[in-house]
Amino acid sequence: MYYPDNEEEKIVNGDGSENETPKNDETALPEETISPEDEMKQTEQLDFEEEIAKSAEETNDLATEEYTVKEDESPKFNSDNNYNYRPTLQQPGETAKEPKKKKGVYVSGAAIAVLMICVIVFVGVMSIGIWKIADYMRYPVDTSGNSSTIPADTSSSKQQNTPTEAATTSGNQSVIPSGNSSISGAAITPSGTVTSNTSTPETDMISNCRKSVVEISLYSNNTLLGHGSGVIYTTDGYILTNYHVVTDTKLTGYTAVVRLFDGTEYEAEYVCGDLETDITVIKIDKNDCVAATIGNSDTSVVGERVYAIGNPNGDGITVTEGIISAKDRSLDVQSSNVTIRLTNMLLITAPINAGNSGGGLFNAKGELIGIVNSKTYYDKSGNIVEGEGMAIPSARVVACVDTLVSNDGYIPGKAKLGVTINSKTLSSGWNSVTYYTCVTKVAEDSAAAVAGVKEGDIITAIGNVNLIQYKNQNGLLSDYDALHMILLGYKTGDSTTLTVLRPETTSTMNGYQSTTYKEVTLDITFLDFNYSK
Repeated sequence: MYYPDNEEEKIVNGDGSENETPKNDETALPEETISPEDEMKQTEQLDFEEEIAKSAEETNDLATEEYTVKEDESPKFNSDNNYNYRPTLQQPGETAKEPKKKKGVYVSGAAIAVLMICVIVFVGVMSIGIWKIADYMRYPVDTSGNSSTIPADTSSSKQQNTPTEAATTSGNQSVIPSGNSSISGAAITPSGTVTSNTSTPETDMISNCRKSVVEISLYSNNTLLGHGSGVIYTTDGYILTNYHVVTDTKLTGYTAVVRLFDGTEYEAEYVCGDLETDITVIKIDKNDCVAATIGNSDTSVVGERVYAIGNPNGDGITVTEGIISAKDRSLDVQSSNVTIRLTNMLLITAPINAGNSGGGLFNAKGELIGIVNSKTYYDKSGNIVEGEGMAIPSARVVACVDTLVSNDGYIPGKAKLGVTINSKTLSSGWNSVTYYTCVTKVAEDSAAAVAGVKEGDIITAIGNVNLIQYKNQNGLLSDYDALHMILLGYKTGDSTTLTVLRPETTSTMNGYQSTTYKEVTLDITFLDFNYSK
């Protein structure tokens, strides 16, 4: 058997003497191979084994052991008659220590050392893995391609070369403070700010359109009545809106205030309007307004994407999108105590709410193709309707404005009475009737003035049509709605009859005034009259 240089093997004889066989002697006889049974017999003949003292400790913590035999000890056997004794290890020259009795299968020191190394490596790998997971949970890695730096711990007790000192991932770097690993109270500051350009042709278009849309607030004696929207028509301050948003302020005494996109406010003057088209033109004193680009609604198609820009609920300018879901729709719009029948309307899916009225409907090119008018809440059967809004086509709006401007603020050819009306309640015994067609003012040279209508008259019928019966048959709000709807069937130059209740006598009884009325029928011919003047 070959031995390393400068080493010897001590062989213990049965009588306790030692033979030294030089190692590395190539002439030495090969070691005799013995069977396990013979080895056991030989072991039983030995009184005890001499342990060899450990040699100098190697860097890998493994040592070559030298065994010294301690005399006067007998071999130990277990119940199965197997050798079960391991002598005490000692260095050469040391006093032999009393051997300890052990049970079980003998395991060499080298095997134990290897096992311990494996355990240490396994625990180390598991610890690093657990730390990595915990570190990721505390400081998620930025996957955007940008580095994220977390302030390092400034404590003087900072440990060097610790796993918590830095964590690096491919393409991204995350520096984690060493020392106190708690995130509580830590300030996270990005190493840099990345500014990206998120604008698109669509967002640029919407931004330009918003500048041409205004907020409108209506006041009566400094009391807010409601909100609406408008669209700047010309750069010198002419603004489009709905007639039901801003009526003739000269007659009502209301004040309209316009708020531009930059926050500046102006009081608006009523210029002209048309109830049947539901379009009004107002003006502010400003000469550098951002006017909308007017498009042609006649070329719009079903399915085309549109944007409704307005002032819903008076909360400021907002943008909603949808499509044109239908064209050439007709509807009756009820506002206050008047019903407006509108035709050739655009039906849209863009969400709108109260306050959107008068705002703009723009196409994908940023062109104004309509003025938002109303939202359908219920159908004729009273069922709730979702996703239906109406807009007046831009072609009709432009035609209306051109006609108003060229005819001194009114639409010629339409039948008009030339009166201002209000409500009046008449009582007879236990019964009372409220009329919304009581005349409070008659314009000079109007059709009503020529026919002989007087202040205090209550209009009850046109031709042979009773207003209250017409209201009930058509589900209208009031007899004023009926008056308006019936007048749409006439034009300038047409003649008919007008039935009124005229107050005749007034008496006082028990502190109460009692007025009697008589029915009067008048002949009337509708004139081409500008009643807004």
